[in-house]
Amino acid sequence: MKLASLFIISSFLFSFPTSGQTNHAKAESSRKSENQSVETIRQIFKDFIQFGDGMDSDDNKKAITRALKSLPDTINKVELPLLINVWMYYDPTDFDVRSIVMPIFVRNKMMTLDAIKYRLQHKKTWEEVDTAPNTDLIHLEKELRSMCLEK
Repeated sequence: MKLASLFIISSFLFSFPTSGQTNHAKAESSRKSENQSVETIRQIFKDFIQFGDGMDSDDNKKAITRALKSLPDTINKVELPLLINVWMYYDPTDFDVRSIVMPIFVRNKMMTLDAIKYRLQHKKTWEEVDTAPNTDLIHLEKELRSMCLEK
């Protein structure tokens, strides 16, 4: 009798997902969504840079906007170099990507500052320190640092 009772109780307990299992499923779904967003950003940026004519379709602008806005509040530091490059170089006509990326940088100030420092130290051979977009990146670094000091 005791064994039968334990079986009934255990089958009841383990037949429904616990909150930990539910949270794990939500986290997994969130990671997949984040990965899809990052891949969308990466592909649109790659195509934009490859063709380099300063134009991009409205569909791509909408897609990159959606992808950027769907990133979680705290992002993976591995993705920051991509976002910095997008901030620096994705500039199709009549589209302000910087205003969309900036809140991500603000929410992740310390990691962004580290990534900016690294990016400035490892600039591309054709990039000049005293011209845009590197001067803009230096300004961004100062802006984020001042935000850290305000706290």
